[in-house]
Amino acid sequence: MPHADFSTAVALSSTVRLNIAGEAITLLPQRAAWWHDGEQGGDAAQGGTLLISDLHLGKVETFASLGVPLPAVMHRQLAQLSGLIEATRCRRVMILGDLLHAPAGLTQLMLDEVRTWREQHGCEFAIVPGNHDRKIDKVADWWNMRLLGELHHEGPFAFTHEPRAIAGKFTWAGHIHPVVKLRTASDALKLWCYVIDHERQCAVLPAFCDFTSGGRFERGASTKVYAIAEGCVLEV
Repeated sequence: MPHADFSTAVALSSTVRLNIAGEAITLLPQRAAWWHDGEQGGDAAQGGTLLISDLHLGKVETFASLGVPLPAVMHRQLAQLSGLIEATRCRRVMILGDLLHAPAGLTQLMLDEVRTWREQHGCEFAIVPGNHDRKIDKVADWWNMRLLGELHHEGPFAFTHEPRAIAGKFTWAGHIHPVVKLRTASDALKLWCYVIDHERQCAVLPAFCDFTSGGRFERGASTKVYAIAEGCVLEV
């Protein structure tokens, strides 16, 4: 998978700002969407809600339990998220499923490290559970994170893990880990991407986890794809 650059500051020149269902949304190169206002209303330059999906915490530990070593990446992921929280001063982080990877990855060391990290941030954390979150009820309280339903409605939006149409709502989801392939006659490049379809009223976030395979998605006439390359978001 590609290696996305990130820093503790969000460079506005590298983002894409959209109006979706009457709400200001910024697509960030750190694989998070920034819903500026959330429930607050107004025209605040900072605050709102960060939308992320598919962190798969404990994936490295899960593979280690099977005798397959992987580089440690959790600290990098949490540092990336800390930078986003600091830069946006968000009031909330909403995770659209697969915060966890598998029960085997829930080592005591990992649980304690995430809790210590969580205690450094005063914003709210809310979780829409995904198909990998089989033990999420066991860790949500320990990590001071609010567990939402599998389908959460808020304002003009519906939030879920697996993409689906919700009547009267614009849906935000994750799950498929979308990537886009760019090709020339002699080369090819695979990039994480956001997939937004205004006609179908659905958006899919890229996976926040570094170790994920790219998922295929249907690209229709109304589909907009925003790729992440060299720390920038661009429509392709």
